[in-house]
Amino acid sequence: MKAYSEAQLFSVEDAAKVLGGISPWTIRKHIQYGNLKVTRIGRRVFLDSEELERIRMDGLPSLGHPRKPESVPVPPAVGSGVLATSG
Repeated sequence: MKAYSEAQLFSVEDAAKVLGGISPWTIRKHIQYGNLKVTRIGRRVFLDSEELERIRMDGLPSLGHPRKPESVPVPPAVGSGVLATSG
């Protein structure tokens, strides 16, 4: 017979409160990026007490994204041989 350990499950909102009042949206974003281990029951998402303890000990990784350079048209250099013609 297998012995199952009982881990308490927390909703995203409850987990945010337990972790010191961080935003539930921050937790959802970490779940989306795969940074957090979750338990899904139907469409509901839960974090167990072991995962919350891991977050307390290790913290959450940065969600910073490298910014894509904006495409800005570069004018032709002076003396590049490109002349504007008037029509």
